[in-house]
Parts: sequence; structure tokens; C-alpha cells
Amino acid sequence: MKTAATSRSTTIPSLVDTHYLASAAATLQRYKQLSYAVLRVPVEGAVLDVDCGPGTDTIPLAQLVVPQGRVVGVDADATMIASATQRAVSAGVSDRVTHHLGDAVTLPFAADTFDATRSERLFQHLEHPEQALAEMIRVTRPRGRVVVLDTDWATVSIASPEIEVERTLARIRAERYVRNGYAARTLYRLFREQGLEEIELTPLPLILTDHALVRELGVLDQVEELALATGQISLGELALWLDGLLDADAAGAFFASVTMIMAVGRKSPGAVTETSTGDKPP
Repeated sequence: MKTAATSRSTTIPSLVDTHYLASAAATLQRYKQLSYAVLRVPVEGAVLDVDCGPGTDTIPLAQLVVPQGRVVGVDADATMIASATQRAVSAGVSDRVTHHLGDAVTLPFAADTFDATRSERLFQHLEHPEQALAEMIRVTRPRGRVVVLDTDWATVSIASPEIEVERTLARIRAERYVRNGYAARTLYRLFREQGLEEIELTPLPLILTDHALVRELGVLDQVEELALATGQISLGELALWLDGLLDADAAGAFFASVTMIMAVGRKSPGAVTETSTGDKPP
């Protein structure tokens, strides 16, 4: 369980585990690859993945820096770091991939250390994502790239005749199951306020036709239970909602969508980097 300042949300501690992350990684694979490409890391460079989890991204990122470069992951969960380290050994990339325990808002690295930094689906879990972005910029070298990929949970849409129920559940998912479900739509402002240059924004739509997968990644069971417990929907409304989803799934017509936003910015060549109490070599 993490504290309020750490990377993952304390709202639903049982939901973000290695199985959940594996399912999300498989679903988002093409967008992950895109986020790797826009880092533009030289083969001898160094890249940081913030909130790295069990090494889902650090291990494939190793292929970008063969053979002289290095990939560093940081996460506030010691269990995730242990898993990531073991996976790097098993994948044969531990010579250039390392993982460190640390908090996104006080990264344990010296200023101007990395050629590029990235985070994915982190800012939605932070009350003050601008602090994490400032840290990512601090540890990035001048002219280096900062890449943030996150979900705008307000864009979740599930086809159902029970429109009021669907909208109620979407709002609960955005506002009660992450700290900052609207973080993705603030990325442009955050990047501008932090002085990043050459900002690029890319909407990444995700179409999902697998009911079971949407139920898992959208934590629908828990969202429905909360909506019922707080009186925002009735038992009858829930029954109609569930019947509609099951009927659509049985007919091969289930549909859901959500939009992610990828923001890319370059650290100014003349940026004056402030030091942090967490500074130390990786």
C-alpha cells in the first residue's frame, strides 16, 4: 500500500497488480511502441521510465539502447521493483536495465542525467502531477525529450441502452477509482507551464469489443458495487445494465471506447535545472 504522495493510488489497492498491468500492457502494446519511438533515445543514451511497475516497459526499452546505453526504472512499490529486477535478469538485459525504489515526486537521481524520460498512466494517480513532471524535467538533459501517456477517463463510453446508468458509472470510474481521472486533458497546460518546447499532443483512441477485458481494465465490478452502495443506481437499473451488456456480448456486438493522450516535449537547451534533495546517481 502506498502513501498519498507515491505513484499509484491508495483508493483501490487491490486493483493495480501484476495481472492487471499485464492485461493493460497487452491491450496498449501499439501505443507503448509509439511512446518508445518518440523518445528518440540515442543507442548510447540513457532513458528513465517513471512508475515502472514490474518492468513492463523497461525491458522492451532495452532494445533501443543496444549495446552501450542504459534504461532505468523507478517505482515506489518495493514488490514491483523486485519483480522488475528479476524479469530483467530472466530477459538477459540486466547489464543495461536497472530498477530503483523511489517516488515520482522526488526522483532519486541527479539533475540532467537522462536523455529522455517517460511515464505512462501515472498522472491519473497523482493529486499534483505537476510535481512529477517537474522532477521528470529536472533529471532530463537539456534538449532531451519528456513523454507522458495517460488516460482521459471522462472519455470512457460503453454502448448500452441504459445511458443514464452508463454515464453515472463512467463518472464514478473517473472520480472515485483514481485520484486524477481528468489528468490527461491537463497535459498541454502542464507542459507549457513547465517550459517544455516543441510540444506535441497525440490523441490515442482505444476501441474495445471484449466485455471481459473492459470489465477487468475498467474495474466495472467495483464501480457497479460502489454506485449501488451509494444509491446512485438501483438494483433494477443495475440488472438492466448488466443484461444489456451480456446480450451485446452474446451477439458479438459489445463496444467500448476510451481516449488516451500522449504529450511530448523537449527540455529547453538553456534550462536552468534546480537540484533536488533526492539527487543521487542512478
